[in-house]
Amino acid sequence: VYLRGYCPCALCQGHGATRRFTSVPDAKLAGIAAVGNYAIEFRWHDGHSTGIYSYDYLRALCPCPACAPRQTEA
Repeated sequence: VYLRGYCPCALCQGHGATRRFTSVPDAKLAGIAAVGNYAIEFRWHDGHSTGIYSYDYLRALCPCPACAPRQTEA
């Protein structure tokens, strides 16, 4: 649910610079695929699969204390 809520596609995030969370309470992961050697594509049970999560974007979303010092706007 966390990653689906922060889907980076234009439909979910719009075209602004501010990252936003879109609540999708019943989000269930249906599949994962590598995108080259720079990103991951998640496929969700609701059919949504247009978000490409770069490794930098995933790092920026990570809430753990070890990642906090390295977080940047991706």
